[in-house]
Amino acid sequence: MGEPGWERVLLTLQIQVSPDRMAEVEEVVHAILGPTQALPGCGACRCYRDIDQEGVLLLVEEWGSIERMQRHLQSEDFRLVLALMDLSGAPPEFKVHKVEQTSALEAVMAELSNK
Repeated sequence: MGEPGWERVLLTLQIQVSPDRMAEVEEVVHAILGPTQALPGCGACRCYRDIDQEGVLLLVEEWGSIERMQRHLQSEDFRLVLALMDLSGAPPEFKVHKVEQTSALEAVMAELSNK
C-alpha cells in the first residue's frame, strides 16, 4: 500500500542526446519501456521527444506507490535507466513527483465554471 496521501508517483528523466548517439539511446529506451510497464505497481512508462529542443528526451514512469517505485530503483532493470543518464550530452534531470490528486477535464471545467 502507498504512503498516505499519495495517489501516484511520477519518476521523470530528461536527457539531451546528440544526433550521433540517438540510435543507441533509442535502443536503450525500447529495452526499458516494455519490461518496466510489466512490473507490479507500474501504471505507465513512456518516452517523449521535445519538439522545440532537438535531441531532448523525457522518460516518464508512473507508479502506484512510493514503495513500488523504490523497489524498481534498487533493481537490476533500473541499470538501463542509469545507462541513459550516462548517454546524456548534458547533465540529466532526474525528478520524483508526488501526485496527490488527478482530475479529469470535466472536473476542471466544472471548477472553472463555478468561479
